[in-house]
Amino acid sequence: MQKQLPELPYEKFERLLKEKGLSAYEAAILVEDRTLADYYEQTTQHSPSKQIINWILRDLLGYIKEQKTSLAQCKVTPTKLAMIVELVEKGTINGPAAKELFILVAQSGDDPMTLVKANGLEQIGSVDELEKIIKEIIAQNPQEVERYKAGAEKLFGFFVGQAMAKTKGKGNPKLINELLKKHLV
Repeated sequence: MQKQLPELPYEKFERLLKEKGLSAYEAAILVEDRTLADYYEQTTQHSPSKQIINWILRDLLGYIKEQKTSLAQCKVTPTKLAMIVELVEKGTINGPAAKELFILVAQSGDDPMTLVKANGLEQIGSVDELEKIIKEIIAQNPQEVERYKAGAEKLFGFFVGQAMAKTKGKGNPKLINELLKKHLV
Protein backbone atom coordinates (compact mmCIF):
# COMPACT_ATOMS: atom_id res chain seq x y z
CA MET A 1 0.00 0.00 0.00
CA GLN A 2 1.51 3.29 -1.12
CA LYS A 3 0.87 6.31 1.08
CA GLN A 4 -0.38 9.47 -0.60
CA LEU A 5 2.65 11.74 -0.83
CA PRO A 6 2.19 15.50 -0.90
CA GLU A 7 2.41 17.10 -4.32
CA LEU A 8 5.97 18.08 -5.15
CA PRO A 9 6.66 21.67 -6.21
CA TYR A 10 7.46 20.81 -9.84
CA GLU A 11 4.28 18.68 -10.03
CA LYS A 12 2.20 21.54 -8.64
CA PHE A 13 3.88 23.94 -11.07
CA GLU A 14 3.01 21.71 -14.05
CA ARG A 15 -0.55 21.18 -12.81
CA LEU A 16 -1.13 24.92 -12.35
CA LEU A 17 0.07 25.54 -15.90
CA LYS A 18 -2.04 22.78 -17.45
CA GLU A 19 -5.21 22.69 -15.35
CA LYS A 20 -5.53 26.31 -14.29
CA GLY A 21 -4.01 27.97 -17.35
CA LEU A 22 -1.60 30.07 -15.30
CA SER A 23 1.52 31.61 -16.76
CA ALA A 24 4.89 30.25 -15.65
CA TYR A 25 5.41 33.47 -13.67
CA GLU A 26 2.08 33.11 -11.81
CA ALA A 27 2.60 29.40 -11.12
CA ALA A 28 6.14 30.04 -9.84
CA ILE A 29 4.89 32.59 -7.29
CA LEU A 30 2.29 30.14 -6.00
CA VAL A 31 4.73 27.22 -5.84
CA GLU A 32 7.12 29.38 -3.76
CA ASP A 33 4.45 29.99 -1.08
CA ARG A 34 2.38 26.97 -0.08
CA THR A 35 -0.09 29.07 1.96
CA LEU A 36 -0.71 31.34 -1.04
CA ALA A 37 -1.07 28.32 -3.33
CA ASP A 38 -3.63 26.78 -0.95
CA TYR A 39 -5.51 30.10 -0.83
CA TYR A 40 -5.56 30.19 -4.65
CA GLU A 41 -6.79 26.59 -4.90
CA GLN A 42 -9.56 27.22 -2.34
CA THR A 43 -10.67 30.37 -4.16
CA THR A 44 -10.87 28.56 -7.51
CA GLN A 45 -13.14 25.96 -5.90
CA HIS A 46 -15.69 28.78 -5.47
CA SER A 47 -15.14 30.44 -8.85
CA PRO A 48 -13.45 29.22 -12.02
CA SER A 49 -12.61 32.78 -13.09
CA LYS A 50 -9.22 33.39 -14.69
CA GLN A 51 -9.23 36.78 -12.90
CA ILE A 52 -8.68 35.20 -9.47
CA ILE A 53 -4.91 34.95 -9.92
CA ASN A 54 -4.77 38.67 -10.80
CA TRP A 55 -6.71 39.59 -7.68
CA ILE A 56 -4.45 37.43 -5.53
CA LEU A 57 -1.15 38.68 -6.97
CA ARG A 58 -2.15 42.34 -7.26
CA ASP A 59 -4.78 43.20 -4.66
CA LEU A 60 -4.42 40.55 -1.97
CA LEU A 61 -0.61 40.53 -1.81
CA GLY A 62 -0.55 44.33 -2.17
CA TYR A 63 -2.97 44.74 0.72
CA ILE A 64 -1.10 42.29 2.95
CA LYS A 65 2.21 44.03 2.26
CA GLU A 66 0.74 47.51 2.75
CA GLN A 67 -0.96 46.54 6.02
CA LYS A 68 2.09 44.58 7.22
CA THR A 69 -0.11 41.59 7.99
CA SER A 70 -0.24 37.95 6.97
CA LEU A 71 -2.49 35.93 4.70
CA ALA A 72 -3.79 34.05 7.77
CA GLN A 73 -4.88 37.35 9.36
CA CYS A 74 -6.48 38.73 6.18
CA LYS A 75 -10.28 38.96 6.39
CA VAL A 76 -10.67 38.43 2.64
CA THR A 77 -11.20 34.68 2.70
CA PRO A 78 -11.03 32.58 -0.48
CA THR A 79 -14.86 32.46 -0.52
CA LYS A 80 -15.15 36.24 -0.19
CA LEU A 81 -12.55 36.90 -2.90
CA ALA A 82 -14.40 34.52 -5.23
CA MET A 83 -17.63 36.43 -4.49
CA ILE A 84 -15.98 39.77 -5.36
CA VAL A 85 -14.67 38.39 -8.67
CA GLU A 86 -18.09 36.90 -9.49
CA LEU A 87 -19.84 40.23 -8.75
CA VAL A 88 -17.57 41.91 -11.32
CA GLU A 89 -18.04 39.16 -13.90
CA LYS A 90 -21.84 39.24 -13.52
CA GLY A 91 -21.81 43.02 -14.00
CA THR A 92 -23.22 43.72 -10.52
CA ILE A 93 -20.25 45.99 -9.80
CA ASN A 94 -17.54 47.50 -11.99
CA GLY A 95 -13.76 47.47 -11.54
CA PRO A 96 -13.39 50.58 -9.35
CA ALA A 97 -16.27 49.44 -7.13
CA ALA A 98 -14.65 45.99 -6.84
CA LYS A 99 -11.41 47.53 -5.59
CA GLU A 100 -13.37 49.57 -3.04
CA LEU A 101 -15.30 46.44 -2.04
CA PHE A 102 -12.07 44.47 -1.61
CA ILE A 103 -10.80 47.07 0.90
CA LEU A 104 -14.15 47.12 2.75
CA VAL A 105 -14.12 43.32 3.05
CA ALA A 106 -10.45 43.35 4.10
CA GLN A 107 -11.20 45.87 6.85
CA SER A 108 -14.49 44.46 8.14
CA GLY A 109 -14.60 40.81 7.10
CA ASP A 110 -18.26 41.36 6.17
CA ASP A 111 -20.11 39.59 3.38
CA PRO A 112 -19.31 41.20 -0.01
CA MET A 113 -22.95 41.40 -1.20
CA THR A 114 -24.04 43.00 2.08
CA LEU A 115 -21.30 45.60 1.66
CA VAL A 116 -22.27 46.24 -1.98
CA LYS A 117 -25.84 47.05 -0.92
CA ALA A 118 -24.86 49.00 2.22
CA ASN A 119 -22.37 51.18 0.31
CA GLY A 120 -24.36 51.64 -2.91
CA LEU A 121 -21.69 50.02 -5.07
CA GLU A 122 -24.05 48.42 -7.60
CA GLN A 123 -23.30 49.25 -11.18
CA ILE A 124 -25.97 51.07 -13.15
CA GLY A 125 -26.75 48.54 -15.83
CA SER A 126 -30.20 49.74 -16.83
CA VAL A 127 -30.20 50.75 -20.50
CA ASP A 128 -33.10 53.17 -19.90
CA GLU A 129 -31.35 54.92 -17.03
CA LEU A 130 -28.03 55.18 -18.88
CA GLU A 131 -29.70 56.25 -22.12
CA LYS A 132 -31.38 59.13 -20.32
CA ILE A 133 -27.98 60.24 -18.92
CA ILE A 134 -26.29 59.93 -22.35
CA LYS A 135 -29.01 62.02 -24.05
CA GLU A 136 -28.62 64.64 -21.32
CA ILE A 137 -24.84 64.83 -21.83
CA ILE A 138 -25.23 65.11 -25.60
CA ALA A 139 -27.83 67.89 -25.19
CA GLN A 140 -25.55 69.79 -22.78
CA ASN A 141 -22.49 69.61 -25.06
CA PRO A 142 -23.58 70.59 -28.59
CA GLN A 143 -20.15 71.99 -29.59
CA GLU A 144 -18.33 68.82 -28.55
CA VAL A 145 -20.92 66.72 -30.41
CA GLU A 146 -20.32 68.74 -33.59
CA ARG A 147 -16.54 68.48 -33.21
CA TYR A 148 -16.84 64.72 -32.64
CA LYS A 149 -19.04 64.31 -35.73
CA ALA A 150 -16.52 66.40 -37.70
CA GLY A 151 -13.80 63.85 -36.94
CA ALA A 152 -12.43 64.71 -33.50
CA GLU A 153 -12.72 61.09 -32.37
CA LYS A 154 -10.68 61.65 -29.21
CA LEU A 155 -13.72 63.49 -27.84
CA PHE A 156 -15.37 60.08 -27.37
CA GLY A 157 -13.34 59.77 -24.16
CA PHE A 158 -14.76 63.11 -23.02
CA PHE A 159 -18.30 61.76 -23.38
CA VAL A 160 -17.40 58.52 -21.57
CA GLY A 161 -15.86 60.58 -18.76
CA GLN A 162 -18.98 62.74 -18.52
CA ALA A 163 -21.19 59.64 -18.30
CA MET A 164 -19.00 58.05 -15.64
CA ALA A 165 -19.02 61.32 -13.66
CA LYS A 166 -22.83 61.58 -13.89
CA THR A 167 -23.18 57.99 -12.68
CA LYS A 168 -20.54 58.58 -9.98
CA GLY A 169 -18.45 55.81 -11.53
CA LYS A 170 -21.28 53.28 -11.28
CA GLY A 171 -22.25 53.18 -14.94
CA ASN A 172 -21.63 49.98 -16.85
CA PRO A 173 -18.71 51.06 -19.11
CA LYS A 174 -19.62 48.63 -21.87
CA LEU A 175 -23.21 49.90 -22.03
CA ILE A 176 -22.07 53.51 -21.86
CA ASN A 177 -19.77 52.95 -24.86
CA GLU A 178 -22.53 51.21 -26.84
CA LEU A 179 -25.09 53.93 -26.08
CA LEU A 180 -22.68 56.74 -26.90
CA LYS A 181 -21.83 55.14 -30.27
CA LYS A 182 -25.56 54.82 -30.97
CA HIS A 183 -26.43 58.43 -30.04
CA LEU A 184 -23.36 60.25 -31.37
CA VAL A 185 -24.04 59.21 -34.96
